[in-house]
Amino acid sequence: MNKFLNFGFGLTLVIGLFGFLVGQDFTKHPWMVQTIGFANGLRYWLLATADDQVHLGSSGWLFLNQELKLPAEPIRNLETRASAVLSVAKILQARGTELIVVVVPNKSRIYQDQLGFALPKILQHGYSRWVQILGANQIKTVQLEVVFSKAAQQQQVFLKTDTHWNTAGAAIAARAVAQQIKTNNLTRASFVTRSHAAQPYLGDLIHLMGVAQLPPPFRPESELEISTSTKSLAVANQGLLAAPQSQVVLVGTSYSLRSNFGGALEQALGVRVANLAQEGSGFERSIRTFLQDRVLQDHPPKILIWEFAERFLYLPVEDSLSLP
Repeated sequence: MNKFLNFGFGLTLVIGLFGFLVGQDFTKHPWMVQTIGFANGLRYWLLATADDQVHLGSSGWLFLNQELKLPAEPIRNLETRASAVLSVAKILQARGTELIVVVVPNKSRIYQDQLGFALPKILQHGYSRWVQILGANQIKTVQLEVVFSKAAQQQQVFLKTDTHWNTAGAAIAARAVAQQIKTNNLTRASFVTRSHAAQPYLGDLIHLMGVAQLPPPFRPESELEISTSTKSLAVANQGLLAAPQSQVVLVGTSYSLRSNFGGALEQALGVRVANLAQEGSGFERSIRTFLQDRVLQDHPPKILIWEFAERFLYLPVEDSLSLP
């Protein structure tokens, strides 16, 4: 079996080297993609392993290795980003905007029992260190680590084969955020949230493994996910739609675009939320876009919710981090 797998990997390496020599990128050819996918599927089926981007946990759980392999000085990187948040908070305060920081805890933190090993000691205290720094500077932060750890004892809050939270986790997070916000000075609205029939969901970690095009057992099983959608009730929102500014703005990452988090947040708050989250935003891209928007500078929201994933806190800090 190992010889057969080594042949598959060797074949892709030879093809790639030949392509380099003749100036052709064969990785874009469908047959090459299929070859690589077939080799990845065999590796998963026969050896129960993935590539270096995905960690296979127990009971069908997949984890992003970026959460587990820390760079040099992760806590120093975290503290640098905390300083950037404090600078942003001062700018927002001068505009009359209150900042709420929402850090989505690593999936591997909440489901350590499915990892097969203990988290690095530095990482074990990273989230609490973040909360401590922001709390000491009177920055509101939602402690989703505590909320999710408690909720996960009763129900699943992350997708097994995806980096993101599931519908239940998104709703739990939305309610936790809403508890941090006073809505008595905001124009209220009414919303209705509907659940839809469960559908098979093929997570992004399966795609990252390069086996999404293969059937089981050459890839992990899909999971069933119940999705929800939230709509405003038009009559209740007539006054709000005429408002000159968004009262509540959400900036963040793909988490804010998944599992109806934005809708669940509107439902929990009873207030319209302008969702300006961006795919692939990382720590700073969506907040930088917000700070540079002339319309939002002229009509700042009363509340800004800034969401990002915990794993971004520890990554090496780039020179472009200077946000203000």
